[in-house]
Amino acid sequence: MDAQVTDLYPWLSPIVDKFSVRAIEKKLAHAWVFYGQSGVGKTALVKQLSKQILAPNALNKQKWVDDQTHPDFMLIEPSENGRIAIDTIREVIEFLAQTPAAGANKIVCIFQADKMNVAAQSALLKTLEEPVGHAFLFLTTENTSQLLPTIMSRCQKQAIGLPSRADFDRWLAEQSLASSVEEIALAKNLANYSPGLTLSLLSEINQKSLPLLLYLVSIVVSNWQPIPGLNTFVEKKLGLVLPHYVFSPHSLSDKKNKIELYRYVCRLREKVQLFSGINTKLLLHSIEQFSSSNKRIVW
Repeated sequence: MDAQVTDLYPWLSPIVDKFSVRAIEKKLAHAWVFYGQSGVGKTALVKQLSKQILAPNALNKQKWVDDQTHPDFMLIEPSENGRIAIDTIREVIEFLAQTPAAGANKIVCIFQADKMNVAAQSALLKTLEEPVGHAFLFLTTENTSQLLPTIMSRCQKQAIGLPSRADFDRWLAEQSLASSVEEIALAKNLANYSPGLTLSLLSEINQKSLPLLLYLVSIVVSNWQPIPGLNTFVEKKLGLVLPHYVFSPHSLSDKKNKIELYRYVCRLREKVQLFSGINTKLLLHSIEQFSSSNKRIVW
C-alpha cells in the first residue's frame, strides 16, 4: 500500500536528503522507527534511504537494493501468518554482525515491525543496545504502541505524515488516472487523503470487484461520518445498498446498532477469506484497524 520505490512521493524527498547528508557526515543514528498511517510512503522512503546509504553514487548497486540482491541489504516482512518470528530476527542479528561485502555499511529494513512477536522484539534488543558500527536498522510501523517501549526508546523516530491537500491533489493529477472525477473524489474521502490507499481504492473501484473494501474502509476511515455520495455511488455502480447502521453517527448511542455493526464487520471478515480478485491484504488490514467508540475490536 505504500508507494513503490521508483515512485517516491515528491514531498518525501526532503527527508531523504536530510538522512543522506547525515549519513555522509557519519552522524546518522543506527536504529530508526519510521511511523505513519497506511499508504503514506514508508516502504518507498526506507528503501530509498537504504540505496542512498549503501550506494550513493552507483545506480547499478542501487538497483541491487530494488531487486533485493545487494549483499549488504536485508528486507524483512511479516510471513503468511502475519507475524515476524524470533528465528527471522536471529537471522537479522547474524547478518548485521557480518562484515560488509560491497561497501562500508549493512542495512536491515523491517517492514510492519509491530508484527514481531514479543520474543522477536526481545531478541532484537541486544542489537539495539550494542549496535555494530557499520550496521543500520530501519523499522516501519503504523502502530508504535505495538512495539516494546524498550525498542522505541533505543531508536530514533521519524514521523511520516500525510502531504498537504495541495501537494496531494497536484500529485494525483499527474498520475494519468482513468477514473472519473466522482470516483477520485470518493476514493480520496474514503482514504482520508492517504496517497497509497487512494490508489488502491481506485484500483478496486475500477475493477468493479466486490464492494467489501468500500464498506470496510468507509467504516474505518470515516470515523462514523457519512461520506457524501457514497450510498448513491455504491447503489448505482455496484448494485448494493449500505446497511443503515454503517453511516448513522447518532446511532452509536444505540446498543442494538452497535451490536449489529460489530456483527456486520465480523461477517465481512469471514467473507474476505473466500474470494479472489480483491485486495485481501488491504481488507484485513482495514478490519484490524476497526474501532468502536475508541475501543479497539481485536480478532
